[in-house]
Amino acid sequence: MIEKVGILFKILGFGLISKILLRNNPGRVILTHYVHRKDYLKFEKTILYLKNNFGFMSPNEFFDNMENRKKDSRILLTFDDGLLSAFDFTMEILSKHNIKAIFFIPTQSIGLTDELGLEFCYKQIYYQTKVKSDLTPEMYNFMPESAIKKLHDEGHFVCSHTDSHTQLINLNENKILDHELEYPIRKLANITGQERNAFAFPVGTEKNISSFSFQGVVKYYKYCFSGLNGVPNFDEPLLIKRNCIHPEFSLNRVKLIVGGVYAVS
Repeated sequence: MIEKVGILFKILGFGLISKILLRNNPGRVILTHYVHRKDYLKFEKTILYLKNNFGFMSPNEFFDNMENRKKDSRILLTFDDGLLSAFDFTMEILSKHNIKAIFFIPTQSIGLTDELGLEFCYKQIYYQTKVKSDLTPEMYNFMPESAIKKLHDEGHFVCSHTDSHTQLINLNENKILDHELEYPIRKLANITGQERNAFAFPVGTEKNISSFSFQGVVKYYKYCFSGLNGVPNFDEPLLIKRNCIHPEFSLNRVKLIVGGVYAVS
């Protein structure tokens, strides 16, 4: 049904708005989370389609574009939540195609697997909104420090996604907010040897952050990635928009998304 509506929008020309917007932006950013093994082939086909038709840029290139207002039509790939399945897919598939990405990691999740990972995933990632028995190992086994270090060593960026994956709108004390925002910078730097000034806030919509918590983001970070659909803007480094593409999406649906049919803000 979603794809049928998307095709209709494409016929009506909604995707043209995205093409116009992309002429004056630093590129496009794609967001995803976990990767089921059964979806490897489909997601690799998506990756190759995007590489052949748009091209991928590295995190360094994206931030250079933002800093120097360089227009670009290529794509930056990002993974949220620090899942081991994202690391495995990266080592097996992305490495083969020389694609670098950003991994946003909630530092409390580091090394959690099996029951501990499941509990964290159920309570902190999905806020008890999913049926626990429906969660799979790809959704609740998290990267250990060794995986995080390897990502950094191979040219990927590892950045903060808060400490506990809390929704920032729920925080109203400076001490707690500072811990959620500042501690992950130090923790990840201790693992990788490199501090990063980019951040993605959990869930990522305007309903999940307050003016109070946003001031904390401004205090600690130069760049903030959201979950809002659309294309990045040079003038909004603290509200970088991303398009969500899950590994199981059909190629036709992916084409509609990157064509600007679903989100053109």
